[in-house]
Amino acid sequence: MTNEESTKAEKPQYPRNEEVMWKVPRDGRQHISHVLLAEASKRFAPQLADNEQATPVGQTSIIEHHAHEIDGRMVDPVAENVTIYAQLFTVEAKDPGISSEE
Repeated sequence: MTNEESTKAEKPQYPRNEEVMWKVPRDGRQHISHVLLAEASKRFAPQLADNEQATPVGQTSIIEHHAHEIDGRMVDPVAENVTIYAQLFTVEAKDPGISSEE
């Protein structure tokens, strides 16, 4: 692999979709969309590079009946009495001159 090929292989692709998932104890609270979105953004922010920006796609998903992998382990919301939340983000470069097609 040449230097040019390795540079292209390491270059992030834009736009790309990324999902953040987290769990909270099931407590019977109402699900408020803007609060869920703020929490998703806070949890996703550390994953972004300095030159990236993330835009949420759709509403935060509320998962109460199906197991999903979170932080490297399967979480069953029924067995653990938790609610899983998931938010999809589109990640793009802050500088519009940067694209994956250069």
